[in-house]
Amino acid sequence: MRRSFVNVAAAVLRCRRAMAGAKGLCACAAAAGQVEVTDPRVQELLGRMTGVDLDRVFAKRLEPLVLPRYRLLTQEQLDKENKAAIERARDKLKMPPILPVRQERGKAISRDERLAGLHQSKLVFTDLTLQKSHREQSVVVREPDGTLRDATWDEWERMCQLYFPALGRKMWLPEVLQEAELGRVLEEGRHLEVLELANTQCEPDSPDYIRVHKTVYEHIYSHELYDCLRSSQYFGGLVWHLLVQGFRITGLMKDMLKRELFSDAEDLVQLCALCCPDHVVMPQEHLSGLALVENFCKTNGLSSLLELLPQHKQTSTNVI
Repeated sequence: MRRSFVNVAAAVLRCRRAMAGAKGLCACAAAAGQVEVTDPRVQELLGRMTGVDLDRVFAKRLEPLVLPRYRLLTQEQLDKENKAAIERARDKLKMPPILPVRQERGKAISRDERLAGLHQSKLVFTDLTLQKSHREQSVVVREPDGTLRDATWDEWERMCQLYFPALGRKMWLPEVLQEAELGRVLEEGRHLEVLELANTQCEPDSPDYIRVHKTVYEHIYSHELYDCLRSSQYFGGLVWHLLVQGFRITGLMKDMLKRELFSDAEDLVQLCALCCPDHVVMPQEHLSGLALVENFCKTNGLSSLLELLPQHKQTSTNVI
């Protein structure tokens, strides 16, 4: 028996390896295969479109009440505090990673006939090395028939949560994130709450994480609720999803023009040209600002949006 457990320990050491899909912005290419979301130019454009509304970024969440603090500041000190708040806001607005769904786990490592029938339950062995990140922790399972295999993702996540608990994460997927309840919650307008819960509960390459994000983005698209994610870390993911999943940017462009977010509309045009050059017609001459947006709408089948541009509104007023 002792020798068998030594063999198990040796197998655990042999199967330690880094898992695919570590946290970090990802390997998801645009539809045209030209530019990835990790490209600094893409990140800059998405960041500008996200916006920095301090009231939204630091909106009150469900948390214990604390007494407010009041300080008397000079104008110089107030300016310094405002700059610090903006920096904290930008840090909170960093996009979560966009990763492809991870490959299945559970491959058999070895089989020891001498251990068959020794236990009626599975034995789980977890690597508890503190110097490793939890994504590098190995978990293996000894089946009752003597087979030693890698843990499945479900088993791996539960063991990591048991020994290295993540703040706010539950052992099981909350009902709010399950398909049966997700639609009802979104109809209540709780898109941001759902995304934050998914970000806390799931690994960014897990099927549940990707499913929840896709469902929320599609609900926002179908109901034209784009503003609900502005000044949040998920707005860039929404824009990227609409861009690479069918190039569906008409509604988003319309929303930007209606809200007079003309610089955001210009950034969206530049993002389309950068990531999907085969899907758009761009002018030969150098244009910027509203002239670029107007040209883009004229040459890419969005002429119905021209009436939302200031110069066309002015023309309509003069005609009346």
